[in-house]
Amino acid sequence: MCLLVLLVTTGCTDQGDLGNGYYYLSEDDALDIGFLDGAIIYKSVEKNVFSDIILKGTVKNAKSDDNYIIALQLPKNEKVSKYFIIDKFSGRIFGPLDEKSFNEWKLKLGIEINFE
Repeated sequence: MCLLVLLVTTGCTDQGDLGNGYYYLSEDDALDIGFLDGAIIYKSVEKNVFSDIILKGTVKNAKSDDNYIIALQLPKNEKVSKYFIIDKFSGRIFGPLDEKSFNEWKLKLGIEINFE
């Protein structure tokens, strides 16, 4: 019985560890744990400690490599997507960007990761 509970609790979370203390909390996971602000990217020394929220407002997707995080945000009640690039070492945030500017910055910074 104890083992079953442990498996259920660890299996329910699908947080993305983006590296260097950054995490992605999906909208489903946010609702599961009672975090009503929606999907976020946050920086923390520990998962589920949301003291330093980097991006909020319905982050739809986030991917990372060794140096950068790319994020796609579609704020509630808005129809235009916003793009962000986060430097995982300096903390610098490029954005909000439109898709064209986002792709230009990715090229300038040598970022090869994509949302697919």
